[in-house]
Amino acid sequence: MVNKKGYIRTLEAVIAIVLLLFATYALTPKPLLDPRETPYVIESAQEYIATKVTEDNTIRQNIINYGETPESINLANETLTAVVQNRLPAGYDFSLAICDNPSCITLPELQTSVYMSDVIVAGQTSLPEVDTRTVIRLVRVWFWRL
Repeated sequence: MVNKKGYIRTLEAVIAIVLLLFATYALTPKPLLDPRETPYVIESAQEYIATKVTEDNTIRQNIINYGETPESINLANETLTAVVQNRLPAGYDFSLAICDNPSCITLPELQTSVYMSDVIVAGQTSLPEVDTRTVIRLVRVWFWRL
């Protein structure tokens, strides 16, 4: 009978240790994601925007013609805003710019992580009132959590 009590006490100790380890694991804080890492929903939106801008000829031409006339500015901004809003992740806001040089920034100062992507679009202007010439535009989109 003494041997059975020893086995039961050993079994109780092993169960207690397993429960203690499980509780410790469950209550230990999990490491946060690297703040420099882009969330999946943002990466997905950025890829969609880049694909849409590079493959849709109407959007490309609107971006290439940007700045040639006042109407072309509005048309390009509205078209690009519609594309971004189509894939805007919940809980995020955005800002965008179509630029001639890589130093353009239209983003206000924010106290949160900002995720940026840009696409270079090149082509010839197609507006009848403007001489046909090759232009290079930079489409830059910023996302941040609200």
